[in-house]
Amino acid sequence: MKIGDLVTLSAVGKGQDQNLVAACAQFGMVIEITDDKNQGRTAGSTYSCTKPLIKVKWFFSRTHSIQSERTQHHWRYEIKKLKAKPKQ
Repeated sequence: MKIGDLVTLSAVGKGQDQNLVAACAQFGMVIEITDDKNQGRTAGSTYSCTKPLIKVKWFFSRTHSIQSERTQHHWRYEIKKLKAKPKQ
């Protein structure tokens, strides 16, 4: 996964309640990958993980009621790359 990749939620990501806004989005784009190795984080918290945190900007359809810019942090297992649909 790298900056600029188009992503969507994985099956695990869709099953988590904190990803409700992202579940309504059509797709997202990776805008930042934070790999600071627990700098300034407390032991025992969710953020004490050594894996990189991925910041995603989510995009919605024009007809959807949510029309604001939304960014959200995700772990790698919560998102997957968006596959291109074949032209018809």
